[in-house]
Amino acid sequence: MGRPTKSFHESSDRTKRQKTENLRATYSSDELSFAAEMSLRSSGKVKASKIVNDVTATSPMRPSNYQEAYKRCCPPTKQFTGTEAFVMCIDDQLTRLQYNIIRQHDKRRFPPYKRIQKAKQCCFPQKEYITLSETAAEVNLQALLDHTASCLLETQKNVFHNAVRNSLKLILICKWGFDDSTQSEYKQTFSSESVGTDSNVFLSSFVPIHLIDNPDGQGPTVFWQNARTSSTRYCRPIRFRFQRETANLSKLE
Repeated sequence: MGRPTKSFHESSDRTKRQKTENLRATYSSDELSFAAEMSLRSSGKVKASKIVNDVTATSPMRPSNYQEAYKRCCPPTKQFTGTEAFVMCIDDQLTRLQYNIIRQHDKRRFPPYKRIQKAKQCCFPQKEYITLSETAAEVNLQALLDHTASCLLETQKNVFHNAVRNSLKLILICKWGFDDSTQSEYKQTFSSESVGTDSNVFLSSFVPIHLIDNPDGQGPTVFWQNARTSSTRYCRPIRFRFQRETANLSKLE
């Protein structure tokens, strides 16, 4: 009954501190280090026991020397940021389960999945600019353009730092369009009978093409260029609604 207990090796740092609290309160550090040395030796880990003895039973500077030597031989592994891990999941089309399986092999390099979720939320404009209804979802166009430009500025910040001019007049060139698609009609009905069905989805979106600096009297300097202008990778949805495309709807849009 209850939650199954884990072994000491599988426990978290907090649980390990709780399990060893009585030992640390009862015995001194010298006694614990000597006990660790003898336990390693009895289990056949002679080299590890010698290292424990060399680090704890010699001069006070020996632990620092060990640490510096280890850093020179084995530099610390740099952990991916949440954004880098999120990009990896997008490129390789990884599910949450697949990413967690990969992370089990190298937790120092791969961050927890919560950081990926946080990085994913940064890809959306703020919630107050998103309008939802029973049959449609829409993002304020100016807010979406501002958010897209901010993301491009963040990704190209090294390029802007190396810019010769102190003041830049940036122009974001985009293209936009809309299309209709059909899908299976769901059994869930709308609250209003006049709405119709959800068998058609009418989507409007835009794609950023490039970000340039166009000062007066000079040629444009490209700071960011979309290498795949026809790919859905850079497609930014503006609005979608459950409605069939007609000539009047296209003109209205």
